[in-house]
This record gives sequence, C-alpha cells and structure tokens, in this order.
Amino acid sequence: MRVTWLDVGGTTNSLRYVTSEFKRHPEGIGVDLFFGGGVDPHVSLRESGLTHPYKLPEALLAELPARVAGQPLYDPEYHYYGAALAGFGIVYNKVVMELMDLPTPRTWEDLADPRLYQWIEAVDPRKSG
Repeated sequence: MRVTWLDVGGTTNSLRYVTSEFKRHPEGIGVDLFFGGGVDPHVSLRESGLTHPYKLPEALLAELPARVAGQPLYDPEYHYYGAALAGFGIVYNKVVMELMDLPTPRTWEDLADPRLYQWIEAVDPRKSG
C-alpha cells in the first residue's frame, strides 16, 4: 500500500481543494480519505455528493457510540467516521513557563495577566485540520 499525504493547508484550504478539483475532474480526483476538520467539512462533502458511504462491520459499529459529548462520532449514512477526538483550549510549554518564571494559565481570564504580555499567540481554528 502506498500513501500520499496532500498538505494544502488547514481544513478550509483542504475543503476548497477537494471541491475545486471535483469541479475540474467530476469523474474523480484520486483522493480516498479526507482527514480532520471536525464534522462540518465532512457533512459539506457528503451534501455535495462527493463522498461514498462505507459501512463498518456490525461488530465494529457496536463498539462505537453514536455521539460523544453531543457530537456525532459517525454519519448515520456511513459517509464519515470520527478518527480522533480533540478539543481546543489553552496550550502552553511547561518548560518555558518555568524557565521564564511565568504563571501557568489555567483559565481564559489568566491569559490577561500582564506578565504573559507578548507570550501569547492565537491561531486560526479553521486551519487546525
């Protein structure tokens, strides 16, 4: 088996790439798997008719809950399955925090501490996939 990983950016760019390629080549684009991005891009691809269903064997489906924390783990029509569970929040480097004698941020309010000025970076969650 050979795997080619296409990296065209985050989820938004990947979704744009897949849909634009299908417009150019409606017969197929050679992409077998769309990974990441949460539920929304997978629903969008399904609703655009760009996915094919694959039903896992019943024994495996019986092991998967339909929802986790209120979010579907897989499509009821079997067009997508959740492969990873992740959350967003505050991520920090413990070593740097200790070396610089900075307070550990535990809440969003903690990020307003003046000692953390210029040590905080925000990223675009649309590019997290």
